[in-house]
Parts: sequence; C-alpha cells; structure tokens
Amino acid sequence: MKRTLSLSLLLPLLLPVSVSAQTVPAMMTYISQVGRFSIKFPSHPAVTINKPNKSVPGDLGSTDCKADLGASSFDISFGDLTPARMAAGTAAILDNAQAQLKRSSKGKMISEKKLTLGNWPGREQVVEIDSHLGARARFFLIDHRIYTLWYIGSPQSINSPSVDAFFTSFKIRNHGTLPAAFKPLNMGGTTVKIPGEPKPRTGTTSDNTEMHVWQSMDPATRVVYIAGHGGVKTPAATPEEREKILDNSREGTIAGLGAKLVEERWITVGDCPGRELVLKVMQDDIEIGVAVSRNIYFKGELVQLMVISQTAAALGTSHVDEFMDSLSIGNK
Repeated sequence: MKRTLSLSLLLPLLLPVSVSAQTVPAMMTYISQVGRFSIKFPSHPAVTINKPNKSVPGDLGSTDCKADLGASSFDISFGDLTPARMAAGTAAILDNAQAQLKRSSKGKMISEKKLTLGNWPGREQVVEIDSHLGARARFFLIDHRIYTLWYIGSPQSINSPSVDAFFTSFKIRNHGTLPAAFKPLNMGGTTVKIPGEPKPRTGTTSDNTEMHVWQSMDPATRVVYIAGHGGVKTPAATPEEREKILDNSREGTIAGLGAKLVEERWITVGDCPGRELVLKVMQDDIEIGVAVSRNIYFKGELVQLMVISQTAAALGTSHVDEFMDSLSIGNK
C-alpha cells in the first residue's frame, strides 16, 4: 500500500586523534539542508548540535559535521552571527576564527593565506600541533554565517588528494529568484513571499492561544509551503524565556508532524531569535516526507515558516532557501 504524506501544522508554539597509518577511503558527497552546503567526506559524518554559549554575548551555537577515521579526521562546522557580532567587520571575524583554531589546537602556525569562494572572503591556515600531527583549515564568511573546514592528520597527509578533495568540494547552494507566483503575504507584522493563493485557516495551539496559518502548494514540484503566526500565552521578558518558548515550539512542531529531528540551528531574523529545523516526517516508523521549519519569536508571537515535501530531492529543486529568507520583520 502506497503511503502518502498527511499535511498538518502545529504552531505552539579539536578532538585528539591517533597517529597510526590508515588508508582514506573513497570520498562521498554529503549535503546539509540546514547548512545550505555540500562537501565530500571519506565517510558519512556524525552531526553534533552545539547549543549557544550563554557566557558569550550574541553566541548562536554551531553545528559540527565530523568524519573521524582514527588516524585523521575531516570536519566542517558552521554557525550564524548576530548583527552585533557582524559589526566587527569581515577581517576581524576571520582573524578571530583563525586565532581560535590556533589556540584550541595549541599549535604553531606554519602558513596562512587569504582566499575566496566565489565572491565570499576566506582564509586558509596550516598549523603544526606536534611532530606527528598537523591541522589544515579554511574559514569562509558567507552572509552572516561563518563556516570552518578543517582536517587533522599526519603532516605528510595535509596536502594529500583526499584532503584537497575535501576542501575544494565545498559548495554553497546558490540563491535563485523567486518566481512571480510567489507573492507577499502580510501576517502579524511580518511579510513573507508564498506561492499561489494560500488558503488561510485558524486554530489553537497547545496552550490554547489563537494561531493563523496560510498554506499553498507549488504545482511544479508539489512542495507545500506554510506560513503562520500565533500569540504565546505568556510573552517572554528574558532571553531564557524566549529560548523556552522556542524549545516548546520545536517540540510542538515535531509532535504535530509525527517527525524526527535531523538538524537544528539557532538563528536570528533581524534581532529576533529563532530556530531552523530539518525533520523526517514519519508514519508507523517509516519516513514519508521531509520538512524544513523556521520558528521566530517576535514581540509576543511565534512566526513559523515550513516547507514539506515527500522527497528530499524535491526540496533541492524548490525554493526553500528563498522562501525562508523572504521573511521580513516589520513593526507591530
């Protein structure tokens, strides 16, 4: 029996490595939906979500994707920067990233250079950790997100073909232009572009507050686009309270879709905090779809954007990034 996707929306809202010889296997392409990149790894990486460091003002946490081979490791991490941290400027941000890697590895700088990825600025550095171990890293500042790619292994392997392939295979998904069918939708002091003529509906959240939702489908890809907003029972007065509301929103979204969390990152839209989630939509323990959700806390309300598809391939040919980034926060 063929399973179909049931659509619903609930709006409540450097580690040490050994130095023994080891052969690096053939490279495979890894794609991060929430990271908006692809890169070649020697094996499927383990993904770690690092929550924001509350002792560091403006820290939004990071996501780490690492393939540990024992004798060596390949790693890419990424995290967003708040407007306040972006104000330091590109050169200072990249200088700080390089200094952090040098401190964490407790190594000696061997070489460094400036480079670019398209029009985006970056740096590369090689660090000697000890006589048996070295690190090679690249940093790119892309819009308001910093990516760190690094390899740790023997000094002789730093410039091997597999390591070169890892660094040079890094690609960012390029933004396209939203088709004319995507039109502005005003909702709760925010604006987002959504395709067609979205159907509105209202309901209540788990804490009995009202929610307003609009939903439409792109006929070309059959990907469903959803936008909504709803008040929270007790508006947040502190950053901790906002994080609690966003935690509840994440859990409500997962429960509402019967989904499993795949990726998560902390984000801001303007100065408004939020989360972006990648979810597997499940039915009877079988994956029947993929969803990307962005939840933003804005002046006593949660704003949610969601894209749902029956296949990950369809998400790759749709306008997920452009839809999410079309959200504009206004004055309420």
